[in-house]
Amino acid sequence: MFNDESATIIHNDSYEAKDFIKNSLFYYKQFYQVEIKDEYTLKFDTGDSYYMYYVEHGSMFVTLNRKMFSLTKNDLLVVKKNVDVSISANTCKLYAVEFDGRLTSDFLTAIGNVDSPGISMIDFSGIVMFFIKLKELSLYDVRNEVYISFSIEAILVEIYTRIHYGNDKDNPQNYAILQAIFY
Repeated sequence: MFNDESATIIHNDSYEAKDFIKNSLFYYKQFYQVEIKDEYTLKFDTGDSYYMYYVEHGSMFVTLNRKMFSLTKNDLLVVKKNVDVSISANTCKLYAVEFDGRLTSDFLTAIGNVDSPGISMIDFSGIVMFFIKLKELSLYDVRNEVYISFSIEAILVEIYTRIHYGNDKDNPQNYAILQAIFY
């Protein structure tokens, strides 16, 4: 995915989940941490996968089926299956995850905005810990697929919670309790 001189891959992991995980839980196919220092563009089709982009710093533009999303520090974008994606950035550090899971479609439907090719969350700083955990889990020779699934699900639950129950600024006690439970 990120194969350009402008993009420095800090971390990359490809993984083929076991059948139980594929049939029951969430899993990633590719996990990236990338730093973009120069003008960078990428175009692809998501095919039979979902994608997540979380911006650590900098900014990027992502166009999904001709709908543009502007992402800056702490923003998250979840991209649905079979979507034409165009990414452009100048200076940006981000996490990118190609993933799937039996309940992903159900989560995204429950979150709402069914007709949109993606779901964008602005100023979602509390979510970074789950990407850090995914990176940590990808470093082991034997993957703990249940924890990987748990981390991906936690991100989706955080999106659902923010949309349906308000954000952490609106309800800090519930947010702190939810984060403690996931930890």
